[in-house]
Amino acid sequence: KFAKQLNDLDIIQGSNGVLSVECEGVPKPKLT
Repeated sequence: KFAKQLNDLDIIQGSNGVLSVECEGVPKPKLT
C-alpha cells in the first residue's frame, strides 16, 4: 500500500525500526 504511494521516493528501513525516506536527495529519518 505504502509502496505504491511512495514509489517515487527511495525508502530505506534500518534495523532500529527507523524509516529513512529520501526526498529530493535529502534523507529524512522517520520513526515507524
